[in-house]
Amino acid sequence: MSLKKYIEELKRRHVIKSGIAYLIVAWLVVQVASIVLPVFEAPPYVMKVLLFVLAIGLPINLVFAWVYDITPDGIKKTARLEPNSNKSRLKNSRLNKVIIVSLSLAVVVLLVNQFWGRTDQIETIDPVNNSSLPYKGEKSIAVLPFQNLSPDDSDLYYCNGIMQNVINDLSRIPDFIVLPSRTTNLYKDTQLMPTELGEELGVHYLLDGTFQKIESQIRVSLALTNTYDGRQIWTFEKSTFSLPELIDMQAEIAKQVANQLKTTLSNNLNKTLQTAPTNDEDAFDYYLRGKEALRKVNYATQSNKANANSLTEAKLFFDLAIERDTNFALAYLGLARTKSPLYHGFEPNLTEDLSEVLHFEKLVNKALQLNPELSDGYYLRGKYSFHVLNSPPEAEEDWGKALDINANNYEALYAMADLNLSVKANVVEAV
Repeated sequence: MSLKKYIEELKRRHVIKSGIAYLIVAWLVVQVASIVLPVFEAPPYVMKVLLFVLAIGLPINLVFAWVYDITPDGIKKTARLEPNSNKSRLKNSRLNKVIIVSLSLAVVVLLVNQFWGRTDQIETIDPVNNSSLPYKGEKSIAVLPFQNLSPDDSDLYYCNGIMQNVINDLSRIPDFIVLPSRTTNLYKDTQLMPTELGEELGVHYLLDGTFQKIESQIRVSLALTNTYDGRQIWTFEKSTFSLPELIDMQAEIAKQVANQLKTTLSNNLNKTLQTAPTNDEDAFDYYLRGKEALRKVNYATQSNKANANSLTEAKLFFDLAIERDTNFALAYLGLARTKSPLYHGFEPNLTEDLSEVLHFEKLVNKALQLNPELSDGYYLRGKYSFHVLNSPPEAEEDWGKALDINANNYEALYAMADLNLSVKANVVEAV
């Protein structure tokens, strides 16, 4: 059979029109499924199976159109029909109607996507308030507050401290986008589904779990959830009985999460994760208590008296931590944060607050001397350069170092954005 006759036979058997009609209908099915399936939180494989079935269906449809004809009398072989028969014209007319209706529906779907989709995509991005910026990325994570299962409610400070340590370790991984705890703390005891949380927080993964402390035993159970489909992709459970074991466990959590997200950690980062901030368990305990007291300070919602009490409590515990271990760099930074005029971004009165300001500088420099890899140390030193020395270039240098060490240091990110807006008036860099 010549090519010309073969094409004519394809036309006579309506194979070409059947193929076009099938492709249009299949496209419509895919478009509708892409809208409906997420509403019912269907797992991703449902769409994959649908696409596979539709792809297999195309050659089957073409073979069926070649061999058979659908007539008012039923399904019959096409070879029995004449090219110009009434039945052949009937099938041709039906196919024309299917194609016209399908094309009309396709136009409607395209218009809906065009105008509805546009309204969903329009965002007003505030370069200062980064809460409006889209975090969502392939390796974006939110660590939700751990549930405290300890018999003694007073152990909550330890639970929050371990959660913050996990956030800090994950934040050090360059490929990760990790939400700050001040954002995720708002979702303590949330009833939202993982898919809803992922949409609201703008993250691909959620890490949540439980904490239990009974005397010297600490037990942590965690789960990593994919917010696109709500699947748990990793679980973790371990008990520790000493500070070295606890540090090893925290490092193991970061490494295993990185492994789940196909991320390789550098030798330098591996070493950092394995390094204990102190070898004194009492100093570590005092440090966590100081951090918990500092966490309660909130000038937007708390009275000055309540904040002053929290700062005094934090200072007491950080002092005790330093007494136990004079080389505890993080404790010096914690103590520096109790110097409220600088820590909270107020312009210090150098006459009234001079001793506090000088003490602040001394504490930050001491911490960086003990550990030059402290991202928070460079952030706080940048605050001193900006507010006291009135030197934006020095502040920018320190905040840049802070972000080089930890790209997820949200305080340094905010400070740098504020610097670019207020001093440089550089909106592009701020965003």
